[in-house]
Amino acid sequence: MSYIDWNEDLSVGVSIFDEAHKKLITYVNRLHQGMISGLGVASMTEILDGLLDYTKTHFRHEEQLMTKFAYPHYEAHKKEHDNLILKVIDFHDQLTRGRALFPCH
Repeated sequence: MSYIDWNEDLSVGVSIFDEAHKKLITYVNRLHQGMISGLGVASMTEILDGLLDYTKTHFRHEEQLMTKFAYPHYEAHKKEHDNLILKVIDFHDQLTRGRALFPCH
């Protein structure tokens, strides 16, 4: 069961971004499934590593295009990106320290 299902309401109308967002959703769904099925720390860390790496790459690309085309809400959007990356890093750190809390299943 997916945590997030892609639908057209999530589309930003730019196919390259939509495809990247679908991939991010895949990582989130893998992470969620791992949490509820009790995957070990090594497997969860591997998923988080992939999510973090892909997120950073995608956000960097998106931010370059927003700058290139003078997107008017760039600063607010970049702040959202930075906050999300910090949350993933924090969860990764908690997981590797044995402090991550998982939802009850």
